[in-house]
Parts: sequence; structure tokens; C-alpha cells
Amino acid sequence: MADFSYLSKITIAKIGLKPVEIKILVESQKEACPVARVLGRTSGFQVVSGELGESNRFDGEFEAINILSGDVFRSKNLFLPQLASDLLEGILQGANDKEAQKFEVDAQSKKGPVKQMKVKFEKNIEFAIDLVAIPSKSQTGYEWNAQPVIEVKTEDPFKVLKAGIKKAFPSYSKKK
Repeated sequence: MADFSYLSKITIAKIGLKPVEIKILVESQKEACPVARVLGRTSGFQVVSGELGESNRFDGEFEAINILSGDVFRSKNLFLPQLASDLLEGILQGANDKEAQKFEVDAQSKKGPVKQMKVKFEKNIEFAIDLVAIPSKSQTGYEWNAQPVIEVKTEDPFKVLKAGIKKAFPSYSKKK
């Protein structure tokens, strides 16, 4: 049996974090409270429109741990609170030497067909961040912060695969 639940997308709500519970926790602790750890590998995102406006949907392989419950979730799609999303987008841009490829894709919304921006980078990044709820005087009673847990790593997505081929088929490495 798996030690995780597989989701169509990772969001704060889908991993079981409810705004009311986060508010109560932050008010009782009176300090910043880590509530989730998110780790993964991504090389891009798509700007999508939803009920709450535009947000970045990161594409890749992700795991989220609800720190309060210990539950673990995995998905190929990740939505983060805006501040954390901006942080991850900046890390992606900083980790890649070349500009991202940007192109429009057709998508379907409740209002009909729409164009969405897709952003793809040459290199993958591996990251781990803690999502932290910080007390504030906002309507929710907290705001989000993101703290890197590890130094971000970049990699050529085919490097490991090519190394394996060269090892298994030495004659291949002479051709390329």
C-alpha cells in the first residue's frame, strides 16, 4: 500500500489545510507556523484562469506533506499561494541560463475556449520549500510565506538517461 495519496493537483485545500484551522493555529501560537512542506522537480508552468483569478500551475513531479496531519500527497500539477508561486517562478528563471520558451496554448474555461500562457525552461529545478502561515491583520488572520528547505538544484532532464545509455552501450558514446 502506498504511503501517499495521488491527487490530480496539489493545492492548499486538497492537502487538507483549511483557512479556519490555519487561522486558529496562528492565533494560538502567535508566531509563524509551518503548515506544509512541498518538494519536487519542475521545468515550467502554465498561467491558468480560475474562480480566484490567474495563477501558475507548475508542471512536473511534486510531493506535499501536511505538517499538521502528517499526510503525504503526490501529483504532476502544483498550485501554490501567490507569494510561494512567485518565489518558485523566480527560482526557475534564476536557475536557467537561457530565456524560457513562452507560447500560448488553447484551453477550456467555464466561459468557453481561452488562450493560456505556457512557460517552459531548458533545465529542471529540484526544490523543497516550507509553506508558513504568518499572523497578520488581514481578513484571514494570516498571510503566506515560503522558506526554502534545501539549496535549489538544476539539471539537464536527459543527463542521467544519457549516462545510463553510455554505460550500457559503450559504442553509443563513440557516436555521440
